[in-house]
Amino acid sequence: MSEHLSEIRQRNNNKSAIFFLLPLMLIVGILLFYSIFFVIKNSFFDFDLSFREFRFVGLHNYSRLLTDPIFYKSIFNNVIFSLVIILAGVTLGFLFAVLLSTNIKGNRLLFAILFLPSIVPRALIATVFKEMLEYHSGTVNTVLSYLGMNVQDLTWLTDPGMAYFSVITVLVYMLGIPLLYYNAELTTIDSGIYESAQLDGANFITLITKIIFPLVKASHKTIVISTLLAMFRMFEVVFLLTSGGPGFTTEITGTYIYRFTRRGMDLGYVSAAATIILVIALCLSVVQIKLLYKSKKN
Repeated sequence: MSEHLSEIRQRNNNKSAIFFLLPLMLIVGILLFYSIFFVIKNSFFDFDLSFREFRFVGLHNYSRLLTDPIFYKSIFNNVIFSLVIILAGVTLGFLFAVLLSTNIKGNRLLFAILFLPSIVPRALIATVFKEMLEYHSGTVNTVLSYLGMNVQDLTWLTDPGMAYFSVITVLVYMLGIPLLYYNAELTTIDSGIYESAQLDGANFITLITKIIFPLVKASHKTIVISTLLAMFRMFEVVFLLTSGGPGFTTEITGTYIYRFTRRGMDLGYVSAAATIILVIALCLSVVQIKLLYKSKKN
């Protein structure tokens, strides 16, 4: 009887929560779908920032976009940056999470230090790193010069190769989200598994690679998809560090779209680029939802 009453009470609470959330969800849904419709519709027109003259051009914007090598370069950079972050997440993030789960002294402080970059605004992190990597008075070159190294060729943000490396370094620095996923899943693993493995003679390396790593496969999948999606939201990091340069070396889809939007012209072309990126992001989101649903079902 008490269980039945508890179930009824829980159902009523759920209905109350839906009732209060429904107006906000409705407003957000209308704005979201209108924005998507607005972008897709305008991708078939040629217009500028004045929004006065709309000229229907059909698929012309898409044909221009798909023949622009810089657009492909931006997508390629998105993929490369994502792969590097994924690799860092499933290696460094995983190892740090395992280290923190061993209850070493100061593990909470270490977790806070590692997770902090993920909750600090990305624009702030990019601005700080840009100042640190500045050629003339940046902290990095100043310290290296003080140590007796020749910093004349260390143009971190203006040399194509070094700029690419600098962007990757800053993105990897924001390692907190993979660490959080792994840390959460490690707490669900029965400690008896570790004890049984140790009784069977498994050393620390075997324990990590053969037992713990396969057990957190749900986090692996989540990190891969979420990182691919997150790279579409890293505009401020790349823009504030290199603005997509030098020579489009670090161009990503966000800086590509912004570069055309800033001109105030050819916004139909910008809408076409945004539509294609939206389709890619939606496909990744569908995959992520299916993987999450599958992991919960299992």
